[in-house]
Amino acid sequence: MNTNVKRSYNGFTLVELLVVISIIALLLAILMPSLSKAKKLATDVTCRSNLKGIDLLYGVYLQQNNDRYPTSYRFTTGIGMPENSPMLDCWYSAIWKNSGKNNDAKFFLCPAATKPEVNGQGHPVASYDASYFQKGLPHFSYGHNDWVLSRWNMPNESGLSAYAKTTGFPDAATEARAWKSRLSAKNPSKNPVIGDSSYPIATDVAYINTPPNVPRFSGDHGWVDSQNQANQMKRFCLDRHSLAVNWTFMDSSVRKVGLKQLWDLQFHRDWNPTHKDTDAFMTKMYPKVWNGWMRNCRNY
Repeated sequence: MNTNVKRSYNGFTLVELLVVISIIALLLAILMPSLSKAKKLATDVTCRSNLKGIDLLYGVYLQQNNDRYPTSYRFTTGIGMPENSPMLDCWYSAIWKNSGKNNDAKFFLCPAATKPEVNGQGHPVASYDASYFQKGLPHFSYGHNDWVLSRWNMPNESGLSAYAKTTGFPDAATEARAWKSRLSAKNPSKNPVIGDSSYPIATDVAYINTPPNVPRFSGDHGWVDSQNQANQMKRFCLDRHSLAVNWTFMDSSVRKVGLKQLWDLQFHRDWNPTHKDTDAFMTKMYPKVWNGWMRNCRNY
């Protein structure tokens, strides 16, 4: 018997294995940016889809109320009003009610901001606890332009003026700035209603001559700013969608808005910038932040 027969093995050599691993690593390096881009695109599309659904619920409210916008719920207690409170006619209450309370709570969350915010508000990719304002509500990561309202719903009337008690607004100038009804808008495609936000409302801004402040970074917002109207644009200026946010408008459109474009939207009736070139004007006013972290913002 011949005992010198050579046996053949079909395994990989070390060199061949290293070559295969190198090829896989190269393919991953090529594909990962594309996968990351696809994930961001999916997040962006889902966010706009959520907002479109929210706009439909908002439209149901308008049909039920002769095209008049909701009220703004203002309070200082922080304990959350009861679910059946007659004072709750604000946007998040109306939408939650019209949803039948059977919707997936994720419907009210931007997919880029689902993590609950533990410190109240301000985190660009976190959601706020709406039950702080009304018991029974889920987390939200969208907010409302609080100049789109029929009245300010102020629970404590003892200290209000006769004008405020009659009209629901603190003074005539504030009332004149508000969009009370969908029918009152002359340029509805430029009037924002609901969009990405770190807080349920913002009444920023008597932007007549001086523009709202620019955040030093995405999420530059905290309780210290809550009563400072010049800082409330910070609630909307968040880096959630590649230096952009998504918003609904009075014409029921939903679209992507570059962060710098926020200053060009007409949030209230007196929103009348005194300049033609927003970018040049804001670069001069806020050179460090406007062309700092926001320098690569684009228009959509």
